[in-house]
Amino acid sequence: MVDTAVDRKPKSGRPLRRLHNVGENPVVMMLADHYSEDWETLWWVRADEKAAILTGQRQMAEPLRSPADRYWRYREAPTGPVLAMTAGRRTGWSGARADRSGARAD
Repeated sequence: MVDTAVDRKPKSGRPLRRLHNVGENPVVMMLADHYSEDWETLWWVRADEKAAILTGQRQMAEPLRSPADRYWRYREAPTGPVLAMTAGRRTGWSGARADRSGARAD
């Protein structure tokens, strides 16, 4: 599970579009990558997940505990909701595992 909190940064006063989008369609995608001139160290990973918007204090307590322990900015709970994403399909690629054409070498 991956959780992300809406923090205290100034917003435009309107509800965040990403919260609206998740409310309309809870299917989300997360992408992480690393770029380098050295193709052997390139990689990316994609996670297709389902998201939920947590707004209650009890619901948000556990997801906020870990970042509060690690990051001083989260010691005061964020005023906004938490997006909780549950694991789904994972795909990825690594240059270290590819042949010279870029195809996976599994």
